[in-house]
Amino acid sequence: TIVRMFVSPKSWAQRTTGNLMGERRISTVAEANKLAKDVRAEATSIWSESKSNWATMDHYQEGREGKQSDLIVEARRVSGSLSSSGILLTRAERTIIGADPDELFQFFISEGKEGMPHILRDTTDATNYIEQYDWKGAGKGSFLNVQEHFNNGIIPGMKERHFVVLNGRHLKERFFFSKSIVHDARPGFS
Repeated sequence: TIVRMFVSPKSWAQRTTGNLMGERRISTVAEANKLAKDVRAEATSIWSESKSNWATMDHYQEGREGKQSDLIVEARRVSGSLSSSGILLTRAERTIIGADPDELFQFFISEGKEGMPHILRDTTDATNYIEQYDWKGAGKGSFLNVQEHFNNGIIPGMKERHFVVLNGRHLKERFFFSKSIVHDARPGFS
């Protein structure tokens, strides 16, 4: 499986395809909420797609204390405005027997090395935030925010990249996302 990191993506997932939303310009709370709604619908659609439209990239099985845990990583090509990029959309699914869903969600949204701090940092720590919005109907602790993000070339040979994302965290639904956007506060970033 590690070999796939060095093989051209053009040879992967050849007979798969599906749309993926491109970037949108966000400048109002209404636009941010509309994008959040569309991202949620897109995510639901992606997770409900038939496995026949996905190529299995890895299937890892782990047994511990008599319990089996699977990690399945799948990929497919994208159509629509991002098709010329050649990127593959990946999804991964893992069964974690005995895990509490609320504790697992808290782990993913927590700060620190093991969580996703650049995506879901609490709105009280607004170092790189451009704008913050309420996610209508999502309840306390949920948010939408526009953030400048930096990819500091963490992969050898990769250039530093600056871009703007709309981050969302919906506590009631245990849903979070980070979607690249266009914003007037950072012209040329995407």
